[in-house]
Amino acid sequence: MRQLIVLAILLLLPLDTQAEQRKASQKDRISFIKIDESASKVEVPVKAGGQQLATVILVKNDSTWMWSASLRRNNEKPVSLKGFEWTILQEIGTVNLDGREEVFVVLAEAGSGYTTMILNLINVSSSEVVGMSIGNNRTEKSTNSDVETTANFNDPKFRKEKEFLDKIKAEYGYVSGAPRKR
Repeated sequence: MRQLIVLAILLLLPLDTQAEQRKASQKDRISFIKIDESASKVEVPVKAGGQQLATVILVKNDSTWMWSASLRRNNEKPVSLKGFEWTILQEIGTVNLDGREEVFVVLAEAGSGYTTMILNLINVSSSEVVGMSIGNNRTEKSTNSDVETTANFNDPKFRKEKEFLDKIKAEYGYVSGAPRKR
């Protein structure tokens, strides 16, 4: 009888834990967009107050496999978003931060046992990218993630972006560690 009780507890415990983790998931706030793996261009419309404000355009260079991003407001010419090149596009979507949509982009890089997840929010109002990269060495015994943030990560005007990224980072492999500027 005792073994049955222990077995029942063990079977139910993961379900409760998963249900609680699911409730707290920041990913639930994101409207993800399906990405065609063969696509070399992805356009993400961004809304504010129910109206389209801008479009974030991601374009892959087919010879280098690197993604770049630009922002087009209404019918204006696209403006390049500076400071990064992206490799493997994992996920993209929009998230509402205080009534305004921002574009959430997840990228990945890997090699020689080291993996990096890059989490970025594109702030359409300022045309800036706020982000962090989370690196994990799978060949060493260290369990800490290496974290680097964009130079504007701690800027008070990006408080909501920082809060969101700090909350969601564990869902993308963050273990522990102190952030460094990138």
